[in-house]
Amino acid sequence: MNKLLTVSKYKNNLTAKKSRVFLSSLLDYFILVVLTFIVFAVAGTPIMTSLPVFNNAISEINEKTSDLYSIVSETRLQTFDESSKQLGNIETDAINYLKTLMKTSLYVYGKTLPIYNQDTNEYIQENVKIEDTFLYTNNNEYPNDNLSYYCFNFKTQHEELNNFIYEDVDYSNNKDVYLYEKVLGLENETISTYFVNDETFASFSDEIKEKLTKYNVLTEKNLDNVIAILVYGENNGTINSIYDNLINSYKLGVQFFIDDVEQNYAPYIEKTKEFNLAFNSYAMCYIINLVLCYVFAFFILQVILPLLLKENCTIAQRSMKLRLCNLDEGEPLAFNIVIRNIVLFFIYFSGIFFSLFFSNLMQISVFPINNSSLNLLEFIVFSLLLSILSGVFLLINKNNQLLDLFSSFLVVKDIEKFENIGGEITENVSEIKN
Repeated sequence: MNKLLTVSKYKNNLTAKKSRVFLSSLLDYFILVVLTFIVFAVAGTPIMTSLPVFNNAISEINEKTSDLYSIVSETRLQTFDESSKQLGNIETDAINYLKTLMKTSLYVYGKTLPIYNQDTNEYIQENVKIEDTFLYTNNNEYPNDNLSYYCFNFKTQHEELNNFIYEDVDYSNNKDVYLYEKVLGLENETISTYFVNDETFASFSDEIKEKLTKYNVLTEKNLDNVIAILVYGENNGTINSIYDNLINSYKLGVQFFIDDVEQNYAPYIEKTKEFNLAFNSYAMCYIINLVLCYVFAFFILQVILPLLLKENCTIAQRSMKLRLCNLDEGEPLAFNIVIRNIVLFFIYFSGIFFSLFFSNLMQISVFPINNSSLNLLEFIVFSLLLSILSGVFLLINKNNQLLDLFSSFLVVKDIEKFENIGGEITENVSEIKN
């Protein structure tokens, strides 16, 4: 029985160098990256954003976000702007706290506050009102002290939050120490010197000692330093150090209590679960969209174009004058191409990272897929490791094969270089009969 056996016309061409094999694969990779991003931006995203499932997810996210912000606003750990529906900046809250600390210290010392008058271009002295200080507690509402409100009011009113244990020590009977020394870290050797000592604090009036702690009153020297930066805008090492330490202490305290709410406050935990469900739908829309765009781009570049360009070569291979050939010098068969494309699909998959990055969607890459333990970033990392392994394999393989070539029994031929047999270049043979 006669059987037609096709022999590659590149039978007598040399196997391409490792560097050329690698560069052609790298070029195909980045062409795929670009096409995936274009398809994702031009077609995928507009189609996705028009779907009801995506718009419903957006509405749910906005609703649950607003609910979470409202809970945070109730704790007063962060201010909430109703008009913009955004949480305030903790840095701004910290500066306001420091200003209140300055005014409280001025009030305690009976000093006036310098205020800049734009009309006269001078600083005028004004008395500090008690309503602008920490002394004004307003029946434990603490309008000027968000941290005290949370620690002494909100925290004590909710059973799941009502504990004052820090490093296995219970400070329920000494909440001032808990707040100022432990949570804010004001017992620090350096920071503690910013405030009056016990002896000075004991000399204050009963009203001050009843409503304040020594950590609410700066020493007169450090008060002048704080005034210099907050009022006069001075800038030097000592002043900046005091300012930064006090601001950072406030931020650490806020973050400590935010963690407390996130881990223990039942309404916040419940709303967070609802938010995660909504965000999961939102994230899955993007993930499915991106993967479909990648599949489409891969199919175009690795299947359609090689068929149109003939000889099963990609854009990079044609531009670099490279062609595929079986290990037995035959023309690549369909199953060789299919196996290679399957392997390449996983090797090139990491390219979707660029679409995520340039679309500012990196947060989606770490979100659990459909509430599982897996996320998109793990698949990207796996693909990247596979690519690295393929490169290492190329270095040690005698046939200059990447993993996709090795798994499909293919090699890359350089169509401009031929084997020298008997001093003459042999002709290419297209097919023979048995």
